[in-house]
Amino acid sequence: MTFDEHCLDNWLSDYEAFRREFLEYVYFYSKAFGYYPQVDFDRLKAGYEAWVAEVGIWQQSLVMPNSNGLSHFKIMAILLTNLASVDWVKHTFPKWHAV
Repeated sequence: MTFDEHCLDNWLSDYEAFRREFLEYVYFYSKAFGYYPQVDFDRLKAGYEAWVAEVGIWQQSLVMPNSNGLSHFKIMAILLTNLASVDWVKHTFPKWHAV
């Protein structure tokens, strides 16, 4: 996963880029702790779409016109809130479990 100054703009504009890079991160750390998450891709996409919509609301209505816009920290907080609002992980299996 490339997390640089363009990452969030890329994610906000392209679900497939988000899904690919986000799940690469999730699988890497899950494997390190000995687990394999079974992802519900429809719910992950619903969480993603809610994130994009909420960021749009913030940018269009809630951010002061003369500001620098939303910080990366705020955009990530909105992402985490929206992903926590949907059950996008169906099950989590120990790595020894055959999936």
